[in-house]
Amino acid sequence: MFLSLVLSMVGIGITTLASVEDLDDRRLPIVLRAILRLAGNDTIAVGTRL
Repeated sequence: MFLSLVLSMVGIGITTLASVEDLDDRRLPIVLRAILRLAGNDTIAVGTRL
């Protein structure tokens, strides 16, 4: 599941973001960093308002 989620983020395959709920403590930060990198940002803002 981890690999299919990562591949779907770069356009190979289709996996919903709901599958993030099933990731363990080691793989979740990897996916979060990848999402931030794809968005063009490398910091996580916690508690900020838009």
